[in-house]
Amino acid sequence: MITQTGENLSVTFSAPFDLDKYEIFKRAKRLPESRLTYDEFTDNYRIETHARYANLLGVEPAQTSDLNSLEMPGFLFEHQRKIIGLALSAETFAVWSDCGTGKTLIELEFARQVAHRTGGKVLIFTLKDIIPQMIDEARCFYGDDLKVLHILDRDEMRKWAKSDDKTYLIAVTNYEKMNPDESGQIVYELKNLAGVILDESSRLKSGGGKQKWALIHSCKGIPFKLSCTATPAPNDVIEFASQASFLERMRSENEIIWTFFTKDKVTQEWTVKKHAQNAFFEWMCAWSIYLRDPKKYGWSSSVVLPPDPVILKHQIPITHEQSDAARIFNTNNFGQASLFATQTQGIVGRSKLSQIAKGFVYEKGKVTKRIASNKPKFTADLIIKEAVENQVLVWTVFDEESEIIAELLNKSSFNFGYKFAVLSGKQKDTERAEILEKFRKGEIQILISKAKLLGFGMNFQNVGSMIFSGWDDSFENFYQAVRRAVRYGQTKRVRVHLPYIHELEYAQLENVLRKEVQFVEMIERQEAAYIEAMKRMEIL
Repeated sequence: MITQTGENLSVTFSAPFDLDKYEIFKRAKRLPESRLTYDEFTDNYRIETHARYANLLGVEPAQTSDLNSLEMPGFLFEHQRKIIGLALSAETFAVWSDCGTGKTLIELEFARQVAHRTGGKVLIFTLKDIIPQMIDEARCFYGDDLKVLHILDRDEMRKWAKSDDKTYLIAVTNYEKMNPDESGQIVYELKNLAGVILDESSRLKSGGGKQKWALIHSCKGIPFKLSCTATPAPNDVIEFASQASFLERMRSENEIIWTFFTKDKVTQEWTVKKHAQNAFFEWMCAWSIYLRDPKKYGWSSSVVLPPDPVILKHQIPITHEQSDAARIFNTNNFGQASLFATQTQGIVGRSKLSQIAKGFVYEKGKVTKRIASNKPKFTADLIIKEAVENQVLVWTVFDEESEIIAELLNKSSFNFGYKFAVLSGKQKDTERAEILEKFRKGEIQILISKAKLLGFGMNFQNVGSMIFSGWDDSFENFYQAVRRAVRYGQTKRVRVHLPYIHELEYAQLENVLRKEVQFVEMIERQEAAYIEAMKRMEIL
C-alpha cells in the first residue's frame, strides 16, 4: 500500500507478497533516500521517503498547494530557478556550480523563500571580503524587498538567532564567527534558525577541523540547509563527505567513503567503484547538483558564457646570481645540484626556487637578501602596458614579491594617471574593503593581491587582464583566480599573462596547467554523469 501525506510518502509491504508487490519492491530499491522500519506485531515492512520520488514508485505525486510559496523574480535565469526549486524540495541541498553561474542569487532567493515559508530566520556564512559584495547584490537585485543584516561578532549572532525581532529575517556573517570561544564549540542559539546557507562551502574542507565541526554540530537539525561552492574535484572524497555530513545526508563521513570509493594501491588516488557508479550518482543527485554549463541540462539557453581566456606565456632569462642561488636548493633524486627545477625537490625546495625567480630569499620567515632577477622589471613593465587598455589584477604568492613590484611601479614613468594598490592580510578590514570598492568602481586601475586572499568568491568582471607574477602547487587556486574575471557578465576575452623563468619555475607551472586541464575534463564528465542519473531518477 502506498500513501502520501504532504511531502511524505510511505510504502507498506504485507503478506501475501505477490508479483505486483515485487514490482513495487524493485522500484523501492532504487529510491535514493528512504527509511525502513519493521513492525513485528503485524509482520509489515514500511519504507518512508520524500513525496518527490512518487514517480519512481509508479504513482502520481499528490498535488500540493503553492500558496505558501513566493513567485521567483524575473531576473533569475532558468537554471537558477530550477536549482532553487530542487533545493527547496529537498530542504537540504548542495549546489556545486562552476564560477560565474550565479550562486549568490541562488543563495539569496533560497533564503527569501525559506524565510517566507517558515517565518523563521536564515543565516548565510561566507568569506569576510565577500560580505559587502553579497549585500550590494541583494540591494541591487531586490532593493528594499530583501534586507540583509551584516552580523559583526559572535555575541550578536547569538542574540539575533534567538531573538523574536523580525526586522531582519536574513543575515550574513563570516566563518570566523564559528571559531570556538569560552562558551565552547557549539553555538546552541543557531538551533532556532529555519535555514542556514554556506557560501564558498569548500571551507568545510579547508577551514580546519574547529570551524567545520562547529558548523556541523551547531546546525544539526535546522530544517533548511544550502551548501554552495564551485565544482569540487570528482574524486575529492573529503569534500563530498564533509558536505554530506553538514547536510545530514549520511550517518558518518566514513559511510560515503567505503560505500562508493576505492583507493588505488599504487597511485593512492580515490575513485568511485566501477560497480557503484550508477548508485553513487543517483544518491548524489537526490541532494545536490553538479553544474558547469546550464545548457547541457536543457536550461538557460539564453545564457552567454564568457569567452575563454587567452593564456600568454613569457619566458624570462635567468641571471648568474639566480643560477648560483638555485643550486643550493635544487637537487635531483641522487642529491646532486641541478640548474633546472624538477618536481623532486619537494614543496619547500620549489618555494625557494619561486622566491629566487622573483628576486629574493626568505630565511625563517624573513627576507635575508635580494637577488638580481629580470622577472620583477619584466612584470612591472607588462602591468603598465596592460593598464593602458584594461583594469589589471596581479597575482602574487609572497609579501616581498608584492613589495618589489610596487617599488618598481612607483619608480617607473608611471605618470599616465592610473592608480594601483596592494592588498595584504596585514591590512585592517576597513582598509581592504575600501580598496576593493575603489577597484570595482574603476578608481584603482591595478590591484596586486594573493590568490588565497581574493581567489574565491569575488566578482571582477571589470578586469580585462591578469598577470601571474607567482603561483603555487595548487591548480585549484590558479583556476579559481582566473575565474574571478572569466565569469558570467564578462564581455572581454581576458588576457592571462604568465611570465616565468624556465630553469626555476616552468616545471611547477607546467604541472599546474596540466592539472587544470585535467580538472576541467573531469568536471565535464562528472556533469554528464549527473545529467544521466537525474534522467534515470526522473528529476530532470
